[in-house]
Amino acid sequence: MDYNASDDKGEIWIRGPCVSMGYYKDEEKTKEDFDEDNWFHSGDIGSWNDDGTLKIIDRKKNFFKLAQGEYVPAEVLEGLYNKNKYTTQLWIYGDSHERSIVAVGVLNPIIAENLAKELDLEINEDEDLIRELCENQEVKKIILDEMLQIAKNNKRSPFEFVKRIHLHYEEFNTDNDLATPTMKLKRPQLFKYFQEVIQDMYEDIHEEEHRLAKEEALQKKKKRPQTTRPQKNGEEEDNKKKKRPSSARGKKKNDEEDEESNKDKATKKKTKPKDNSNEELSNEDKATKKKTKPKEDNSNEEKPEETNETAKKTKKKAKPSPDEERKSNEEGSKELSEEN
Repeated sequence: MDYNASDDKGEIWIRGPCVSMGYYKDEEKTKEDFDEDNWFHSGDIGSWNDDGTLKIIDRKKNFFKLAQGEYVPAEVLEGLYNKNKYTTQLWIYGDSHERSIVAVGVLNPIIAENLAKELDLEINEDEDLIRELCENQEVKKIILDEMLQIAKNNKRSPFEFVKRIHLHYEEFNTDNDLATPTMKLKRPQLFKYFQEVIQDMYEDIHEEEHRLAKEEALQKKKKRPQTTRPQKNGEEEDNKKKKRPSSARGKKKNDEEDEESNKDKATKKKTKPKDNSNEELSNEDKATKKKTKPKEDNSNEEKPEETNETAKKTKKKAKPSPDEERKSNEEGSKELSEEN
């Protein structure tokens, strides 16, 4: 509630010799309304005027607390929402375990026929028109829309908006014990009478909230960008093997990457030199190739020309020693003398 003693507003307490000490043979009710210091809690909300007089401005029991901690002035909202043209009486209900309020209204019989014509409803003469309209969901929606507009025009808070309404075909009066002779609502009796209806309305609210929350989660999931965790050293190569793209082009690219990685890991083996051709041998093949004695080729095929580099390596002659040179000179002179 928005009433504080600092603003000279609050519940009126009474104590004195003329005030009763409690209720006759009703200890439970006495403990509820009387405190230990014999103050009687009247339940009325009062405000001090400038001239020192006290004015009653509200009733404490007309407030109830919702699950989110907000207090709802039931009597104020009932007077406000009942300004719509479709209901003659209205009861607002809220629960401390729920986050919204619901209502039970008595449908106005004067506009019932006109309402049925506006909605193009088929009127069955064998059934009561009021009962039929009370069960119609379109009628309930029209009334809720008008009540919502009334609340917005009066700048009421969202938690004070009526979420569901049940339409009753019979007015609240003393005959059904739902109202006092002065036509004030009996809230405990109303709750007992419409308990099952209230439970059904809250279950319908919960189903709608669950559906809306699920749809909102799906929309957020679609808008959320996909993020990947940064890979550590060594994970990238393993993930390449595990991950396989769905497209044929991506699969082919992935196979080529795996083949290149396997070539880098494996040791390179020596390959045989190519057959006679005009291509130059690589530096690695030159280093590993051993010198072999060329074989005589009896075929008429022409031998390939040797390059300058290979000619220098294969056609180098060793220089003779001095003894061999002297011996060869003596043999040469003997041959010349014999001829002569």
